[in-house]
Amino acid sequence: MARTTHKFTPGFSLIEVTISLGIASFALIALLGLVPLALGTLRQSMDVSTETQIFQQLASEANTLDFSAVTNSSFASGFPRFYDESGARITSVQSASYKVALTLSTCSVPGAAAASPARRLGFQVIKLHNAGTPSSQNLWIVDNGR
Repeated sequence: MARTTHKFTPGFSLIEVTISLGIASFALIALLGLVPLALGTLRQSMDVSTETQIFQQLASEANTLDFSAVTNSSFASGFPRFYDESGARITSVQSASYKVALTLSTCSVPGAAAASPARRLGFQVIKLHNAGTPSSQNLWIVDNGR
């Protein structure tokens, strides 16, 4: 009687491949479930970055003005201001993504030897196409004789 020999070929069995695909698909579904959360976080961080850029522009502009220019109504008459998605100032309300409102109030500098007049500029950035909470920042301008 002739003896037949079978060559043993290394490889995976069908059950091993099925289990591996099940584990891989379970992990992939879990990762795909994180995509909406990651996109929402990315959007929030972009909004915060743009709002910060707008605040920096406004603070820089207010700090370069004379105290008298900040205290009279000419500075405040330029508000509300509108900005696009990248934080650039625009004049068109229709294409605006952000609106900035200004609140002016008079205050004194605590700890000053003499009563130094100061102004509090309250900037409020409102995202127009999203019903989120507006961001607010305050800037104090002191009369330093300029």
